[in-house]
Amino acid sequence: MTLPEIRRAELADAPTIVPMATELYQLESLEFDPARAAVALDTLLRSPDVGFVLAAPDPAGGLAAYAICTFGFDLEFGGRDAFLTELLVAESWRGRGLGPVMLEAVEREARACGVHALHLLVRPDNPAALNIYKARGFTAKEHMVLSKRLG
Repeated sequence: MTLPEIRRAELADAPTIVPMATELYQLESLEFDPARAAVALDTLLRSPDVGFVLAAPDPAGGLAAYAICTFGFDLEFGGRDAFLTELLVAESWRGRGLGPVMLEAVEREARACGVHALHLLVRPDNPAALNIYKARGFTAKEHMVLSKRLG
């Protein structure tokens, strides 16, 4: 089967992305508020200076996959960097090679946006994702990520 074409997500994709994000956060055992996420996604889709969202439309309807990448800035990497904050391949598309293709598309789009380094978080007990990321050249850093909600 041919993989779907990957494109920049549009506002019309938001009602499909939020339920997929809900699934992703459940899989990752992370707290998730779909209403708050919908507002944040709307902001991201309307603000190309914040980051980008990629979508792979499923020919049968909906999305086969999506990815969210947000921008930062770091002297260590010579300027703009980015975090791949979300990447989900729909269950019906898993195992077909769409994950690596999505990751490649994220890298290509990030380069086009002037990104010098791409970061992501992955659970150490997710060997399938780890293998994909390592195959694309991602390496573990000695830093530990700490987070604090501010609002």
